[in-house]
Amino acid sequence: VRSYREAMTFHNVAVSPVTEEDLKVFESEEPEPPERPEEPEAPEVPANFQDDFSTGENWTHVGDQNLIQISDGAIHLGRSTNVKSLAGDVNWSNYVYSAGVTLENGNGNAGILFRSSEEHSGADNYYGYYFGINDDGYEIGKSSNKWSHLKTGNVSLDTAVPHELKVIAYKDAFLFYLDGELLYTLTDSDHARGRIGLRGYNRAFSADHVLVRPLTEDEIALVAQKVEESRTMQIEAVSAYNGFQ
Repeated sequence: VRSYREAMTFHNVAVSPVTEEDLKVFESEEPEPPERPEEPEAPEVPANFQDDFSTGENWTHVGDQNLIQISDGAIHLGRSTNVKSLAGDVNWSNYVYSAGVTLENGNGNAGILFRSSEEHSGADNYYGYYFGINDDGYEIGKSSNKWSHLKTGNVSLDTAVPHELKVIAYKDAFLFYLDGELLYTLTDSDHARGRIGLRGYNRAFSADHVLVRPLTEDEIALVAQKVEESRTMQIEAVSAYNGFQ
């Protein structure tokens, strides 16, 4: 206590340890809601779907819908940073998804969405993964309403012809293929389920077929093999780096 030019008298001054009851005054009355509410997990739905785009009844368009049309046996998505088209079931989980994609005008990338859900207008307003190609390579990323880069690579591409993009998704592992060649093996657990789709970013493109099917037993074994090979390579790379320190 302190007084300045004034007489004061104090009674019953006490100091004691802080109790649990005292700390309650700092607690928020209402806890902040989670960023994404947890929902009861629905049973997994077997993934079986194919489309040659003879009709457009299987697809839901999001974003600049006026730039998306289905004609002449293909789906066409115009140049924009806000075009997505979705199909399938949000409870799909483990599947092989392939699509024939032809790049058109623009300098961005275009490709496939998988394990996608909660899609809204906006380039990255969705939950899921993306695998796209551009003039000289590929890009892999994911979004939870915010883009996260995962991998890019250089590949020589003839943009005048269709290219086959394929992903094998099994549990938390993914194999990415371009024109039959394995490009990358990824493990990530952010998105366990979701439908498939097509997405462009500042790049017009078209797709003339898509196919979604369950994995074969051989493909399940291949995923395990490639994941183990990838982990071994990472360990060897770290060991080699540490050896130069």
